[in-house]
Amino acid sequence: MNGQLLNSDMHGEGSNGETISYRQDRAEFGGYGDMDAACDGNHGWYWRNCSDEKLTITLKAEDHYSDIKKVL
Repeated sequence: MNGQLLNSDMHGEGSNGETISYRQDRAEFGGYGDMDAACDGNHGWYWRNCSDEKLTITLKAEDHYSDIKKVL
C-alpha cells in the first residue's frame, strides 16, 4: 500500500455453509501476515479506501488455491 488509510476484512465461506471472519481492521495503513484456512471453500479479502487518493494494494499468494478472482 502507498500510505492511505483503508478498512479490510479477511473471511472464509466453507463448502458446508459455515462462515469465518479471520480479521477485520479499520483505518489501517498497511499490513502483512499469513493465514491457514480453517476449512475448505472460498476465502477472500475485502478492502475499502478511506481516502480520496488513489490506493495501490499488492496481494502475494502462494500454496494451494485454484484461482484468484477480482470481484468489484
